[in-house]
Amino acid sequence: MSFNGKTNWQFDEVVKESDLNRIEQGIVDAHAELDTTKLETKTYTDEKVAGVTPKAIGAVNKNDFDGHVSDTGLHVTATKQAVWDAKETSAGAQAKVDAALVTAKNDATSKANQAEMNAKNASIPKKIPDTRDSPTHPSDYKSEVKYQFKSASTVGIGGNGYAVIQGIKGWHDDSGGNSHEIAFTDNGIMYRKGTSAGWDAWGKIPENSDIPVRVNNRSLEYFDGYDWREVGGLIAKQPMYASFSRNLDYTSSTNWYTVLDISGKKGMLGRIGLSSSPLPGLRLTIDGIVTVLDYNSWYKPDIYMPIAFSSSLKVEIARLGGDIGFSYTHSAFVEYSVF
Repeated sequence: MSFNGKTNWQFDEVVKESDLNRIEQGIVDAHAELDTTKLETKTYTDEKVAGVTPKAIGAVNKNDFDGHVSDTGLHVTATKQAVWDAKETSAGAQAKVDAALVTAKNDATSKANQAEMNAKNASIPKKIPDTRDSPTHPSDYKSEVKYQFKSASTVGIGGNGYAVIQGIKGWHDDSGGNSHEIAFTDNGIMYRKGTSAGWDAWGKIPENSDIPVRVNNRSLEYFDGYDWREVGGLIAKQPMYASFSRNLDYTSSTNWYTVLDISGKKGMLGRIGLSSSPLPGLRLTIDGIVTVLDYNSWYKPDIYMPIAFSSSLKVEIARLGGDIGFSYTHSAFVEYSVF
């Protein structure tokens, strides 16, 4: 019989024996139902567990499982793992390939450079042939460099000396340009060019001592052996002048007097004029280099240069001789330009 619980108890309501009996009976009934449920659950579980076999659930037979575990052909053993770990990785293999490629390139470059050097060395004669009495012609050179020992007169340089000739042509005929010859002589280095029609005249390759300079229309020029050319486009401004005139005594010590002093500029010293007597001296300081000239060093009272200066110029005058105690008038003027 199902339990009917009372859920409407009131304050001061009297609890009767029938109420307590009813409550106790509900407890007894609940325990009985719980026991029944536990028995039915166990019975059901036992029935189900009895039907669970390795075969029914697809489990591996223990013998088969043990055999699988012990099969070293299927599983990675520590020995196999060590072997695999020692094998090359993709990154390692790529690094070795890259290193090998660099080594191969360096080796190829080294061999190519050596081959080029060998070819150059092979093209330069170890001994210059003596063909002193045979003139040369531009057509003698065809895509090559030749060295020859010549009498200077044989190749049209003149004189009784000798020359070492270096002949060069970049192509086998005139379509590739001129033939060239450089002659090394005791008097300097000469150069000429030519075609199959013949050689042009020799010209000297100027050395420092061979290069004259001039001021032409306010432009500083130098002669390169063929023509006058501007020096860096330097153009002088209009000429300027400085002058000096003073009575100077000759004493046992030389007193220098400034005619012109320029610093921090570049320009050209064009001309210096000095009184011819008595015994004037000139001191030039050009870019810090001092030169002292007495009157005997001048060819005439007016001296034409020109001399270029890049940072400073100082011109000074002094009396360098005569009677001690006697005073003479000394005059000087300087023509110059600044850039």
